[in-house]
Amino acid sequence: MAVLHDPSKYANEVRSDEATAKQLGITGAPFFVINRKFAISGAQPTEVFINALNQV
Repeated sequence: MAVLHDPSKYANEVRSDEATAKQLGITGAPFFVINRKFAISGAQPTEVFINALNQV
């Protein structure tokens, strides 16, 4: 609820995430990085996420 009263509350965190995405070459969403080891691009079936999490 706090973010509704202060739209800039998480601005630094968002900018940091954007910078990390740029460094990793991420240009679209959705995009998931798991443990900085596995990348999942786009909408994927549940099994893709389960396999990635099991490998981590």
